[in-house]
Amino acid sequence: FRSPFDLVVRTAQTTATGPGPWPPALAALMPRPPGLAEERRQLPTLKEIEASIANLPGAALVEVKASLAAARGDVFDISAAQLAVARRLGSRFWLARVRKLSEGIGQLKVLKDVDRATRDGRIKLLMVEIGR
Repeated sequence: FRSPFDLVVRTAQTTATGPGPWPPALAALMPRPPGLAEERRQLPTLKEIEASIANLPGAALVEVKASLAAARGDVFDISAAQLAVARRLGSRFWLARVRKLSEGIGQLKVLKDVDRATRDGRIKLLMVEIGR
């Protein structure tokens, strides 16, 4: 399936045994270590991923948007699917903006609640109809 996110993150949990295992729906998204046979596996549904994120303390889905130059300014594409997930997950859907990569600067800005930012007016949405 085409996921509406690029990364899954969680806070480091300091316990005697480490951070603990990932829930099965999230563990299924992880690449296998080199040298292990890549078996056929069932990928989780988006609903299962969202439920795992909602139940894992400190976890979030992150969508990364990057631009090579400053010419695009603060304009970036975001899909309807990504906006829908942002609405459902609230503060657990983050947007990471990486800008000016071609200039060797590489500025990073992380917005930790896309849905609230759109409702509060910190992000403006512009819809563009694409010709068929």
